[in-house]
Amino acid sequence: MRIGGDGPLRKYLEKLCQQLGIKNQVKFLGQLTREQVLAEIRRCDSFVLPSLHETFGVVLIEALAYGKPVIATMCGGPEEIVNLTNGLLVPPGDEVALGRAMLQMLDSIRSYDRMSIRQQCLKLYGEAAVVGRLQKIYERV
Repeated sequence: MRIGGDGPLRKYLEKLCQQLGIKNQVKFLGQLTREQVLAEIRRCDSFVLPSLHETFGVVLIEALAYGKPVIATMCGGPEEIVNLTNGLLVPPGDEVALGRAMLQMLDSIRSYDRMSIRQQCLKLYGEAAVVGRLQKIYERV
């Protein structure tokens, strides 16, 4: 598992990994540039965004655009993006549910159709879709 980002819980999580005996299975990447984030998304099998609050979740769209199934929390924006064909949703702050979702993803990763995930993402959030929706709004105004 690779964890990107750097925040107040990092030291706690590193210590927890040590206590659980999984230190060698988890790599903390620290703060990442945009290019590094995209490189990490390209190399992953699935993407997890356990936010407590999220207004939209651009990084979810980026992962889906690469055909990656996702796990996210029901914290505002992800509910509008994640569905049964592209990932799993869990309550925010529920570590047990998040862990179960990660195990479920591990067991069912092959059942996700990566090309379908990518195509659906581009259909809903690609440049043509977004520009088309904005154009209609501007025409109404």
